[in-house]
Amino acid sequence: MDKNINEIFPLGEDKRCHISTDCTKTGLNNNIMVVGGSGSGKTVSVLLPMICNLENSNAVVVHTKRGIYDKTKKLLEEKGYNILFVDLNDPTRSPYGYDPLLQCNSLTDVRNLAHTIAYSEISKNDLPKDPFWLQSAESLTYLVLRYVYEGHYSKGRSMKEALYLLDRLMYKDDSDFETLPPTLKDFREGKYTCRDGTTKNSILERERDMKREHPLHYEMRKWYKFDKDIYEIWKRFLGLGEVTGASVATSTMIPINTMFTDEIRCLFKGNLPQVDARELLKPKTVIFIYISPVNTAQHRFCSILYQQLFKRLFELGEGGADGVLPHPVQVLCDDFATGCKVQDFHELISIFREKGISATMLVQSETQLSAMYGKENATTIINNCDTYIYLGGMDVDTATNVSKRLNCPMNDVLNMPIGQEYFFRRGQKPVVTKRYDINRDLKEKKLSMKEMRTC
Repeated sequence: MDKNINEIFPLGEDKRCHISTDCTKTGLNNNIMVVGGSGSGKTVSVLLPMICNLENSNAVVVHTKRGIYDKTKKLLEEKGYNILFVDLNDPTRSPYGYDPLLQCNSLTDVRNLAHTIAYSEISKNDLPKDPFWLQSAESLTYLVLRYVYEGHYSKGRSMKEALYLLDRLMYKDDSDFETLPPTLKDFREGKYTCRDGTTKNSILERERDMKREHPLHYEMRKWYKFDKDIYEIWKRFLGLGEVTGASVATSTMIPINTMFTDEIRCLFKGNLPQVDARELLKPKTVIFIYISPVNTAQHRFCSILYQQLFKRLFELGEGGADGVLPHPVQVLCDDFATGCKVQDFHELISIFREKGISATMLVQSETQLSAMYGKENATTIINNCDTYIYLGGMDVDTATNVSKRLNCPMNDVLNMPIGQEYFFRRGQKPVVTKRYDINRDLKEKKLSMKEMRTC
């Protein structure tokens, strides 16, 4: 990593709140937790100043307000930044796509993708008492994703082709489905024998009918040629009873249909340029990801994006000359705890620093973060942020924790004046100051606060 690539982010009016991202000099990580109720100024006083003050670092901005992209794009381009924009809120008009299967670089990645999809319908912290259905759904999803990923499907290797096959998953009590693909001997003899002992004629005709009517079953039989152990997974599915088999198929399709809506599938179009984490190896690159704060399908899909992004950045950092990304990456997460849960984030954040990655998370309260990740994991996430900014709110638990950090009565925290900010940074005393005035910077950059109000 170029040691000269560092930023100064103004996060409060007091100069002590203007932080350097040079970890070597500060001895701190660059993870930032921003806590404040709705309308407290998290976006305007923290997120926007960070974006507007980017000079050298790369960034990924996941935001729920369209104005963030619209009003900072020109400013960043004038600084020489390359801007990539993925519109999850309206995928039909997104200039860039994101294909999670194309982002997989190993079978482990494919397995993780299948797991995330299968478990996406599970509530935040509740695991099922009977894991059979979810485990079966994960196995079938993995079977199809792997088949496409390894290039066995002639139509392509993207998520589009995998979903085409998965959409045709069904359980049918038909012995033809359990029949192995015809051998050369079968073709020479013009017939083959099914598992129930019956003999089928017109092999080519039967194969064509099956490929047309049941393409998934037709393709899955080919696993017998490639990997007999994997084929056994498909065989076990076909061997289930009618009721159980139909239930497993339903359990597999529910999360797929919920996550991969027709709109989301527009991101997999072949002619659409795809966002890839490798873009962040280039200097001056910002990826904007716009997501609706209320659309749960987008949240589930964005969780996959988060998970793959962080993992890929770690791998790219590992592959670097000194084990660090060539350009530091700031991941800025608006409304971090409203729907897009990042799998194992409490573990990932603890090792961000060593790869040149940092995360800034905007949440409404610590309680909200705990509801998403669980109390212990939420505490771990907060503890891995060397900078903590509190902008006010009505949550008593959050106010209690802030009062302990400030060593002051909780009522003083709950009654803090509008526009005030409590700034905490490891190694220095807390700073009570005013929120940063982004309007001043915007005037200097010939942008008006009126233009930014949509943010």
